[in-house]
Amino acid sequence: MKSIIISLFLLLSLQSQALVVLQYHHVSDTGPVSTRVSPERFRMHMQQIEKLGYRVVSIDVLADALRKNVGLPDKAVVITFDDGYHSIYEQAYPELKKRKWPFTVFINPEPHDVGRKTHMSWAQLKEMSANGASIANHSWSHAHVLRRDTKDIDASLYFKEEIERTEKRIEQQLGYSLKLFAYPYGEYDSAIQKQLIKHGYLGFAQQSGAVPNDVSKEMIPRFPFGGVYGEKSDFLLKLKTLPFSGLKEKVYSEHGQLLSESLLPSSVERPVVVLELGEQLQASALNCFASGQGGAQLDLINKNTAKVQAKKKLAVGRSRYNCTLRSNSGRYHWWSTTFIQKGKDGQWHHL
Repeated sequence: MKSIIISLFLLLSLQSQALVVLQYHHVSDTGPVSTRVSPERFRMHMQQIEKLGYRVVSIDVLADALRKNVGLPDKAVVITFDDGYHSIYEQAYPELKKRKWPFTVFINPEPHDVGRKTHMSWAQLKEMSANGASIANHSWSHAHVLRRDTKDIDASLYFKEEIERTEKRIEQQLGYSLKLFAYPYGEYDSAIQKQLIKHGYLGFAQQSGAVPNDVSKEMIPRFPFGGVYGEKSDFLLKLKTLPFSGLKEKVYSEHGQLLSESLLPSSVERPVVVLELGEQLQASALNCFASGQGGAQLDLINKNTAKVQAKKKLAVGRSRYNCTLRSNSGRYHWWSTTFIQKGKDGQWHHL
């Protein structure tokens, strides 16, 4: 009986674990609407983290846990920024510094090297690095991972010119190499992921969700904030999310062909995702959505497994399926995956 109770406690502990990675770009009232949060909204986010007693941890804590395959802490937050915009230094950095909170900025060295006014200087990056910031890799030129085929650049060459080159530049300027990579535009494919694994990198994406202990190390989820996302109720919902630990997923075309890449074949308009939740969660409790469409079609296979499919064809560009499930604690399990669709003419419209 004692061993059963201990096993149950460990199972419940695993289910309640939730480390969440937040993603920001511009912290400003100007700039692209889809990738900016106002300074006021950002301050509100930080105040809510503080008020609820969540622990802001360095990205090193997450990286070390994943590389050593040890458990992640619950009610923990990693704060990240992409692109190294100057507004991070002006608006976000003071809020984080006064709380002595660690954070990470994923950068492209090119604009910092040429002194682009929209981006921080290396001196500012060094200052932040001395006060809790980790500076990490976001490629050299913010090039689209999936468009390298148009330039006849294979994955190993992309890695060398965009990722390895950036890592060396960061090490030259700041004296350290974290081997953490955030995919530009949230785009990825298996060839790039294999390069990251081969060279010991962790990969950070832009699909939503809390980080499970068994996360794929080249596909760490983050919650992006900007545009309509990030008002108080939305932020609190995402901050408190739980992962689907042990989740198994497979993606198929409408005709049953197994798919392995986020970039969809031109013949696929409504991909099918089969989600197997495991014994503890009921698939009938899932709520699933497709980008720009609202609710997605949900068909039960058995009590723990369901098929998810958009009701209409996905728009050209980036789309996501998101599924949530309310736990007994009132927090929500959250899963997401990304799809990328070219136009019928093979062009990269709206990407």
